[in-house]
Amino acid sequence: SLSGGGDDDCKRHIERQCTRRLKADIDGSVGRAITIGDDDAYCFPRGHGCRHGLSTRAVTKGDDVRDWSISASEELIFPYDNDLRPFATPEVHHFLWPLKQRLELRVVSGSTTMREAGRVWFDLRRVSREKLRSAMCITFPRLATHNQFALGLDPELFKDSAPVFNLPPGSSEDDHFAILGWLNSSAACFWLKLMSRDKGSG
Repeated sequence: SLSGGGDDDCKRHIERQCTRRLKADIDGSVGRAITIGDDDAYCFPRGHGCRHGLSTRAVTKGDDVRDWSISASEELIFPYDNDLRPFATPEVHHFLWPLKQRLELRVVSGSTTMREAGRVWFDLRRVSREKLRSAMCITFPRLATHNQFALGLDPELFKDSAPVFNLPPGSSEDDHFAILGWLNSSAACFWLKLMSRDKGSG
């Protein structure tokens, strides 16, 4: 029983047993893959885009990552070519054109707008190309009561509320599942609950 105050001792015991840190297995940073800047303009329920002839991709938000799996409920207009350079098909251009001024006024950083930064008006506010070039990643909800890490596969996209990280190039699916096994373990859940910020649920 840890209710008598033994949780700190247990946490220290877990940390003493660690022979390797997770950051040794991560390629790059942990964080957002995309930031849209105007969800209402780009996102809609699955299946809506094809009715308008739009090029879309499934997009995952934090609430979609549950029970160690992903079930994306939305799709996103993704105005990029295969090299992840901004590119809008005629259908996408026509669909977003009425919102051009609004999209140009999205803030990129500080108080700088897309227009002031010289960005293409239909571009998403932020795209982490390094994270999107990998065929596999690990994602989790930014806000959750328990550890809910899951394997993300290309061509899924991930919103701010579902941060991602990549393993080094050449990592196999088995390598990803090995990391997922540790992250989703009860020991990791216990440690995360002690170390994470209290968001009101204790």
